[in-house]
Amino acid sequence: MQTVPHAPRAVIGVLSLAWATLGCAPAPLVRADWDPSGPAHHPPASADPEPTEPGPHAAQMHSWFDGVTAARDAMIAGDGPAVTVAAEQLSAALPAGPGTVPKTWRPSIDQLRADAVELQHATELGAAASAIARMANTCGQCHASLGVVPAVEAALVTDDAVPRGATAHDVMRGHAFGAERMWEGMVLPSTDRWVRGTTMFVITPDCPQDGATAGSDSRCDRTRALARRAHLVDDPRGRVALYGEILVTCAGCHTRTPGAVR
Repeated sequence: MQTVPHAPRAVIGVLSLAWATLGCAPAPLVRADWDPSGPAHHPPASADPEPTEPGPHAAQMHSWFDGVTAARDAMIAGDGPAVTVAAEQLSAALPAGPGTVPKTWRPSIDQLRADAVELQHATELGAAASAIARMANTCGQCHASLGVVPAVEAALVTDDAVPRGATAHDVMRGHAFGAERMWEGMVLPSTDRWVRGTTMFVITPDCPQDGATAGSDSRCDRTRALARRAHLVDDPRGRVALYGEILVTCAGCHTRTPGAVR
């Protein structure tokens, strides 16, 4: 990993304190060309002057990814039945027979189906969240192996307007922004987006301590702590594990606090 020559002092202070508390030597920060106080981020133009045309199976792939995203959204909302429905629909939509998709796609599709089936029958939040995080990583690893990351990034519509404010609503918007960038960091895959997401958690104000969020404060703080740890992780398996834990924490909070996210 590369180090950041001029990282924000707040970020360095938070992360140094975390590592000192754990008794570990500070790890170098991963690098992201993103200033949260600056203008919206736009990914660098591809070095290939000729954009890659979508393949004949691109629409299929997009529909499967919509299914993965639907499961993720239902998990974040704490809607268990909707998670199960999304998993059932995804596992039914993924082709099982040979010759229906390019041969190079087959290992990824088989892995997606296995995770969708596991998600469909999951009885614990942890198992369900892990399956969803693995599916995102499978998408990313497939994109990387096929060399289509620039094309996928060009097609990915991103709302990069950084949330501001310190109310409970503002903090939740900040968390949603950070979680979405982390998700994109696995799906593309993109360390830049992953770090933008984790950085957002670091700079978001503390979770408000008021009656409207009673019972959810510890989960809010745990989500931030997990994201701060994730800021230093560049191993895909580590990212999957931490994102899965974040999903569990979000789901636990939103289940206890209906309507917390709007």
